[in-house]
Amino acid sequence: MQALRAPALALALLLATTPAVAEDPKPKPQTQEEVERLAREAAEKLIFALSSMLAAIPQYEMPEVLPNGDIIIRRKLPPAPELEERPEKAPPKLPGDETET
Repeated sequence: MQALRAPALALALLLATTPAVAEDPKPKPQTQEEVERLAREAAEKLIFALSSMLAAIPQYEMPEVLPNGDIIIRRKLPPAPELEERPEKAPPKLPGDETET
């Protein structure tokens, strides 16, 4: 047992005598504008993260009970993007289609 304690004790002493390495602290914002800008950016990121999380949760309609006792819970589909109304184009005129009135 003594043989195992000596290396462990030597390692503990070596680690205790080495200086701790400190990281350079990040510079703190100096002005009120910088603090407000950082707070605004953090709030925007938080709101974006929360809205993304809520959008990822599937939405369901009210359960429907069928006459045979089955219960159906339908998933709501995301709203489809509205299509632009396009004016109908006249079909291209082919040779010989021209008629005189």
